[in-house]
Amino acid sequence: EDLDTIDRLIGEGEASYNKWRHPDPYIGKI
Repeated sequence: EDLDTIDRLIGEGEASYNKWRHPDPYIGKI
């Protein structure tokens, strides 16, 4: 399955998108 790849791509996209909105976009996501 490609769930790992999709999840990684989504995570990277969210990180890039939220980088200017939040100091640490991973807080509360893991």
